[in-house]
Amino acid sequence: MKKILLLFFVSCFVVIGAMAQSGNALVLNGVDQYMRIADHSDFDISTSESFTATAWIKVGAWNSSQRFICKRNMGGAELSGYELWGAQSSSQVFANNAPNASGNHNNSLSAWTGISGSLNTWIHIAFVVDRNTGKMYLYQDGTAAQNSGTKDISPWYVDNSVAVLLGAGWNNSVPNWFFNGSMDNVRFYKIALSSSEIATDKNNEYANLTASMKDGLVAAYDFETINGNIVPDISGNNHNGTLVGYNFEFDITADNNYTGRGNKDEVLLSAKLLSPSDLNFSSISIDMTGTTNISDVEKIKVYQTSTSAFDSRKVESYTKLGEIVPDPSGQTTFSVTGSATGGNATYLWLTYDIASDAKEGNVVAAKLSSISAGGSTLQTVDEVIATREILLARKLLYAPGDHGSKNYRIPAIVTAKDGSLVVGTDKRKNNQGDLPEDIDVLINRSTNNGVDWSEPITIAQGTGRGAGFGDVGLVRTAEENGLLAIYVGGDGFFEPQSSNSKKQRIYVSKSSDNGVSWGSKVEITDQLYGPTCSVASRQGWQAAFVSSGAGLLTRDGTICFVGVVRESNSTDVGSISNYVFYSEDNGTTWEVSSCCMTSGGNEAKIVELNDGRWLVSIRNQNKGPRYYTISDNRGQTWTPVAQWENMIEPGCNGDIVNYTTTLDGYDRNRMLHTIPYHSTNRINVSMFLSYDEGSTWSYKKTLCATGSAYSSICVLPDNTIGVYLEENGIDPANGEYSTYFLNFSFNWLTDGEDEIFYEPTKPQCARPVISPADGTIFPIDEGGMVSISCSTPNATIYYTTDGTVPDVNSSVYTAPFHVIGNVEVRALAIAEGFRYSDMVTASYTYPTYCHQDGTATDRRITRVNFSGALESHSLLVASADATPRPIFFDLRTEPSLKVTANNTTQITPIITCYNMYWTHLYVYIDYNNDGVFSTELNTDGTPTSNSELVSYTYYNGVNSHGSTSSNSGMSAGTNGLGLDVSMPSFTLPALPRGKYVARVKADWNSIDPCGDSEIIKNRGSFVDFTIESIYPVNVETSQICENVRVFGFEKKIRVETSLPTDVRIFDTNGRLICSKTISQSSDFSIDNGVYMVHLGHDNYQKVIVK
Repeated sequence: MKKILLLFFVSCFVVIGAMAQSGNALVLNGVDQYMRIADHSDFDISTSESFTATAWIKVGAWNSSQRFICKRNMGGAELSGYELWGAQSSSQVFANNAPNASGNHNNSLSAWTGISGSLNTWIHIAFVVDRNTGKMYLYQDGTAAQNSGTKDISPWYVDNSVAVLLGAGWNNSVPNWFFNGSMDNVRFYKIALSSSEIATDKNNEYANLTASMKDGLVAAYDFETINGNIVPDISGNNHNGTLVGYNFEFDITADNNYTGRGNKDEVLLSAKLLSPSDLNFSSISIDMTGTTNISDVEKIKVYQTSTSAFDSRKVESYTKLGEIVPDPSGQTTFSVTGSATGGNATYLWLTYDIASDAKEGNVVAAKLSSISAGGSTLQTVDEVIATREILLARKLLYAPGDHGSKNYRIPAIVTAKDGSLVVGTDKRKNNQGDLPEDIDVLINRSTNNGVDWSEPITIAQGTGRGAGFGDVGLVRTAEENGLLAIYVGGDGFFEPQSSNSKKQRIYVSKSSDNGVSWGSKVEITDQLYGPTCSVASRQGWQAAFVSSGAGLLTRDGTICFVGVVRESNSTDVGSISNYVFYSEDNGTTWEVSSCCMTSGGNEAKIVELNDGRWLVSIRNQNKGPRYYTISDNRGQTWTPVAQWENMIEPGCNGDIVNYTTTLDGYDRNRMLHTIPYHSTNRINVSMFLSYDEGSTWSYKKTLCATGSAYSSICVLPDNTIGVYLEENGIDPANGEYSTYFLNFSFNWLTDGEDEIFYEPTKPQCARPVISPADGTIFPIDEGGMVSISCSTPNATIYYTTDGTVPDVNSSVYTAPFHVIGNVEVRALAIAEGFRYSDMVTASYTYPTYCHQDGTATDRRITRVNFSGALESHSLLVASADATPRPIFFDLRTEPSLKVTANNTTQITPIITCYNMYWTHLYVYIDYNNDGVFSTELNTDGTPTSNSELVSYTYYNGVNSHGSTSSNSGMSAGTNGLGLDVSMPSFTLPALPRGKYVARVKADWNSIDPCGDSEIIKNRGSFVDFTIESIYPVNVETSQICENVRVFGFEKKIRVETSLPTDVRIFDTNGRLICSKTISQSSDFSIDNGVYMVHLGHDNYQKVIVK
């Protein structure tokens, strides 16, 4: 929402004649009028910048704390700023405040000038920051009245994000302390004016300022001319001011939701107008810049209403002020006829008629350039531009108030056998609430792809609170022209279920003519749950309903919906479980699967995979990544519940359907899913796209960026996509939902990046096989080799490693390739005479380790060293100072600490700590690289042989050697990097060559590697790093090689000996790389690779350098 104003010249300005104020001045009423200048760095003041602000003021009345110029938000988080204020009395005319970043005036000036003044008399004021003299000054009428004296102003600066106000000040981000008086010739300089230049500023208009003063100006306002409510910056720096509070205000709101082809009276801009006097409108100017094709708009219209809601279906009841065919140039001015009554709010609506042949994806745009009323011209303060993208269709079906109902919610949609679209909706008569409110279930049909819709059919009519029906789901049956609706009735889901007669009941209604007519409702509750249910385990269930929206008809004719069940008396929403309710005889009898979500679930949807498995997508009641689970045996068992990490939702119902499948002859599998894509709020309903049957979701597009919630998907006969969803449409301010039908092509959804091929006669290329398997964890900093194969002869494999969907433009697989880090490999196989294979995905990751996030300024681990490691090397973690640092340091990709792991190596951790008093140290090593540090202890408190907790200074009275230890923790250790703490030593087990993750943790009496609940409060710390196990090659085959050991490191080979030894190194082709006689341990620099080291006689040893 933006604001524009209509200004009558005589009410805002006064003509004056003093020598420096000829012409107009700004008059302020001391109540609600001021000028606003947008925040800009030109109005901030760095520690190296001088600055001057000057103005003429005339006080109309003495009042407390009136502000003249303000760039300070008193009470806000940003403390630095400046303000020129006063007008309290004849002896307190002008003062300043200039707090520093700490909010005080220890290095700045805050004072009254002490010079008197009179009402209705022009007074010149100035505030100067002079970096050359190191002082701040206040001038009144050219006299230097105050300065900062001996204060050191060098650290003082202003850096905040608040706008500059003239005639008002900021109080907790709200304009306040309005000035009753007049202002003129307000100027801002990025130089310090001298006393003589102050006199020049005081006595001259802008044109007569010196060249150096003009060069130093960053903004200047003489109020001689205005454009609507815009006061131009005459310095040329474009810091134009906006007048607020003059005459009347005009609040403009843009509608940026989608529109549809053929839609009439689609709102682009709306405006609330409140005028103190009657106005007669005469003309309006529209700027259509941003519109793709002007011919997509058949007419521009302007309507007037007395309320804040506009319904394009009811324009006959509104006042039309005018209409016109848009000018091809996009700049259109046309006459309007109408009036606004003074003192009453009126609403104006700018609408477009969209051409029926408009191109999908084109944009129509509008900006209100001006509107003329009463001989004056209204112009925009800020550019309020509406842009609406055109879909194949966007139709409003229900809005609050339709058919006498307060609200409508809970959309469901299905495509019938004859291609007609059928929707179900809850008519919530009294409010938006669920059962037990009074609710009807409505059905509507469209036979022209959603362009037009029938009148509603009521298939279940509520008769009062506790006797309503709702949450409808729709599905085709296996019968000719058959449809089934399933819904719930009676008491609410969390109402007490004290008797069988009161429990929430489940019903079905059926249609045999594609939704034209419907049979009576049939109750199926007892087949599913309750005291009279034939299955004992379900007799104690307290309540259940079926997730609304689209149901599933499987390939074998089974109808499936996901039930939401409250199994116990608990009313905790976290106790909800999910089961699949299914029928194998078109809805006559019903069965229940095993539990697919035992707790924490809610509304869920089901889809069938190509191999017949059932995939259930489940609402995350706690908000966050959506849940899912799969059954390969028709619901008898389910995979452990997992989450789609990139499908974030705020706890809301959505929908999932197959769009194309290779089983049906299409080139690839495409699955669609809708959900509000937001972590906390029901906004931004978006569509996700999967090419691997829901394993991953690689694409999303917003369908409604504003308030939006439940949605349901269907595929139309022309292969376009339909979505029926809830939006805050007619009156977004009240938060009530309207229901809309959207229709768009797959080409629009994917921005033309995916072309569909339908080739049912061709066989399908075999799925590629990626090795190693999906989920393989590679060592830190090493990664691994990936290979891809396909059993179809002469198939070409295309793959990606960045999470994008592979196509013929992707990399062609020719040989195994190396990956490192968290990588997602996707592959697709294509062969001549075959349809595309299914896409396959394999993800490779580093191990992930638990930790806690936070910051600390006064405590941290600064260095890690392993005494006894093969190389003398320590990890510098952080500096020792008060700069805020995270408490978790991930150094796993830093150079590793190299060790010899052979059951004899003794390691003593030496940890340098800064200010880590009252904490204890713990060291862990993940020997099996599974992402978890095990912490098993013996009864004496020492680590077991299998424990990955290897050393600690204190836990429950002892250290890791079992010795009694003090619980007082470490001393401060604030010198240099801090205090070196030598921890209890430990013996490394025999480890395979490779890298392993280690952790040092500073905590209080806790072996939990994730840290206890107080670790952030106690300002503990985590440091993760790697150790690398280097196996020595022991040579014992001849006398000369006794006690000689050979090691391979990155870029070098080390030979350890105390005897003279001839060393020759060969590559795998037998070429001599180097030859040297040594008598002590020596390093040989060499490229990574495989080498043979000759140590005299016939002693050769293979060494891998990597």
